[in-house]
Amino acid sequence: MFEEYNHNINDYEHSVYTTCDFIRVPGVKNASIYNEFCAKLMRNIMLIDDLSNEDITEVETSDANVPKAEESSGVPNKDVHCSYLNKWIYYYIYKKPVPNDFIKKIFEITHKMLSANNSSYKCKYESLNEDYIEPYNIIKLTFIADYTETILDILNKDKHPDYSACLKYIHECAAIYKKINKTNCPDNYDRRQSKLVNTCNELENFKSIYENKLSKVDQLREKLSKLDDELTEAEQRILLEQKEYNAAQNGFLSGSLQRNLSTGAVAAAGTGALLLALNKVNINSMYK
Repeated sequence: MFEEYNHNINDYEHSVYTTCDFIRVPGVKNASIYNEFCAKLMRNIMLIDDLSNEDITEVETSDANVPKAEESSGVPNKDVHCSYLNKWIYYYIYKKPVPNDFIKKIFEITHKMLSANNSSYKCKYESLNEDYIEPYNIIKLTFIADYTETILDILNKDKHPDYSACLKYIHECAAIYKKINKTNCPDNYDRRQSKLVNTCNELENFKSIYENKLSKVDQLREKLSKLDDELTEAEQRILLEQKEYNAAQNGFLSGSLQRNLSTGAVAAAGTGALLLALNKVNINSMYK
């Protein structure tokens, strides 16, 4: 997913993306340094508009392929990809900051381009930094919802090559849930604060999947902790590891893989090998 969205633009000088050269936003100096991000974002918004609402594997274009979205929730394909795109934006600017107003301007200009077609799909920008507490960790939890069926398939096969990584990822998400929930989401939390409401809703969604689906897998019943319990020592160590290593230094990624992964894919890899597998990236080819 993230690698696909991060593909370089071919023949930038002769493309519609040169519009990026002329974007000016008050308070944003040297806007041209964001041209690469601008072109990729503009391209991705347009690619999502080109998607049919069918469960397709990829949409091939001259610039990139848009990966398949898992739709077990019944959400239309374009909405799913729009959600993924907003996550890609977050991970990209996590590594290479881009002013929020500049991002909004790119969406505004691209939407105007798409308006020539009255039925066009205009992916809405969601600033995850503004919408969630600890967005980096909240996104990790949302991957459980995005890929529930794939994760269940892995967990039901203890010989699956991604089984250990998947189980580790679930443990990490449980620790994240406990930490954020205890700090921010007591029963009487202030529901007038949208950031709190959004965050606590995502926690509830994760808890529902964790307790009603993941914990129902026979071989996991003794391996998964109860979300209402206090953090275990093992979970505290997991959270400590989070502080000590950023995504690009994640132990699941070899030096070779780190060098070959593009920005965004590296930042997305909370448990690197697993997320790459879930996002339909051919891991083996990246080690060559």
